[in-house]
Amino acid sequence: VRERVLAIGRRWSVSLVELVTLALELDESGTWALDGSPTCSHWIATALDVEVCTARGWLRVGRALRTLPLTAAAFASGAVSFTTVRALTKIATPDNEAELLEIAVRTPAGKLGTALAGWSARHEDEATRDRRHRRDRSMRWSTTPDGMVQVSVNLTPELAAMILPAVDAEVMRG
Repeated sequence: VRERVLAIGRRWSVSLVELVTLALELDESGTWALDGSPTCSHWIATALDVEVCTARGWLRVGRALRTLPLTAAAFASGAVSFTTVRALTKIATPDNEAELLEIAVRTPAGKLGTALAGWSARHEDEATRDRRHRRDRSMRWSTTPDGMVQVSVNLTPELAAMILPAVDAEVMRG
């Protein structure tokens, strides 16, 4: 069973590389608009029965990979996963790509966010970090089948320090 999981995982990873590439080609072709979709992300979401945010993520990663050839090659070869590439493309530039990719290759995907945040704290100026934090702030929510509301937020560290203790206290009050 282990071998089958690994084989299917490798095929899935290769398929994600192709999907991200084709999604970007579709976006640039404009043919998605022929069906009346407001954006390519909406077309992909409907056609593949995924969330619009998932399709947007594929397109964002595809665009970023155009300027990150080392990361694109590592993704295509299976050296790094989509999860890793998604994290890298939020912070990597052509100037720092090689260094960040080296960190990503030796760091498990579940710990990569922390590793990249540490790198950012040591190597980026505060203004650069602040611009990225402000750009990447977001909030998404959806209603689950049982009526609960699931929320996902990207907060600046300062905002998180103010909000999370209050949310945690309310949730734990049960």
